[in-house]
Amino acid sequence: MSGLGLNAREDAELFGRPRRLGYLTAKRFAGAPFRVAVRSVLPPCGSVAQELADLDFLILERRREDDDAQVLEEIGRLRPLSKRTILLLVVHGGHRNARLNYLKAGADVVVQAGQRCETEIALILDRLHGNARGLDSPLLLDTLHLRLVSKSEAVELSYSEMTVLRALSRDAAHVLSYDQLAATFGMNSQYYDRSALSKSVSRLRTRILSVFRVNLIESIRGYGYRLNRGLLDVK
Repeated sequence: MSGLGLNAREDAELFGRPRRLGYLTAKRFAGAPFRVAVRSVLPPCGSVAQELADLDFLILERRREDDDAQVLEEIGRLRPLSKRTILLLVVHGGHRNARLNYLKAGADVVVQAGQRCETEIALILDRLHGNARGLDSPLLLDTLHLRLVSKSEAVELSYSEMTVLRALSRDAAHVLSYDQLAATFGMNSQYYDRSALSKSVSRLRTRILSVFRVNLIESIRGYGYRLNRGLLDVK
């Protein structure tokens, strides 16, 4: 890793604590086989878009004074520029229930700013990188033969399970609601049993975890599920 790409102003203002997060991140991941950058979400910065494809993680800061609609718009603008880069959003103030909107816009992780924010970010990056490091390459979803494969293992899928994974991967934010997933499973979106749907997804998650030892699908409480970025390719 060749630094965090911070300019002097950003480094001085980040989280109101001069250089603290940048220093921690640089120290923790110095020599790590991935690249991290830290930026404010607003105002939009053209250089972020240009370097995004080369990053493994982009940490974005939403300040208290930032307009939420503009923040969502900027995340939505950045998301399609790199399908593999994990966007981690740090939020100062704002409503906690806004987290769902950030995830739907394309953020992969949302962290509330606080005293332990820097440590939490470091732990998250460690976990996410460890998740990806468990694979020599992303899992391959074989839609023709209905299976999920790595270089050495394979999991047979039902057509519905394959369709769910494909639908999650096709969504720009890798996020689907319960209603969207129910439709994917062929259930009536007006009358389906949410607990039955959750059990179906849970069984799929457990099978994938037991064979490949990676957490491919995560639950979004009260909304639906998301696919962890960078772990799946579709054939």
